[in-house]
Amino acid sequence: DVPIALGMALADIASIWNALSDDDRVYFDSVTMFVFFLLVGRYVEMAARHKAAHTTEALAQLIPPTARRLEDGVETRVAAAELAVGDIVAVAPGEAVPADGVVIWGESRLDESMLTGESKPQRRGHGDTVIAGSVNVTHPLRFQVQRIGQDTVLSTIARLLDRAQAQRPRLAHAADWVAGRFVVAVLFIAAGVFAYWWPSDPQLALQALLAVLV
Repeated sequence: DVPIALGMALADIASIWNALSDDDRVYFDSVTMFVFFLLVGRYVEMAARHKAAHTTEALAQLIPPTARRLEDGVETRVAAAELAVGDIVAVAPGEAVPADGVVIWGESRLDESMLTGESKPQRRGHGDTVIAGSVNVTHPLRFQVQRIGQDTVLSTIARLLDRAQAQRPRLAHAADWVAGRFVVAVLFIAAGVFAYWWPSDPQLALQALLAVLV
């Protein structure tokens, strides 16, 4: 941002000076254009960040607040957080799976699109694994809980998303390293160009300086 900020500031100052001096060489249109392009870039970046944050929030909302736990053949509505490994849970059509587990009764199709990207509901029957957050589509199921809380696949995906947003890849760090030296080099070159043209044509010197900076 340093070269562009300097370029826009100098262009504004020069334009104001020329306008007050009845000189028609002003750069307000160029400055406005650069501001517009910068804002478009920042908007695209912000939209990407918001989309990632929305995905994380949506994942957190996939697990239902309650579950129907079977105790001695009797269904009891309990909070999903109260489930333990080994519990038997019933999932009716239209309900979301509250924990990771293995189907012990029934056969149905589950919508796992939010987790895997697969838009077509997947068949799950006896012995198959079900994932917390997937939605039962067709028939009732019963499964035995194997993983709960932070151990579920859904929680693992959410942690990976959080870590991806918090950490920067090596390429980004390398770009920062190069950019810092690039900016210094650009400032020195711009100063050299300005010094070269100033004795012969100050107006051209300013134009050359702006061109190098921008």
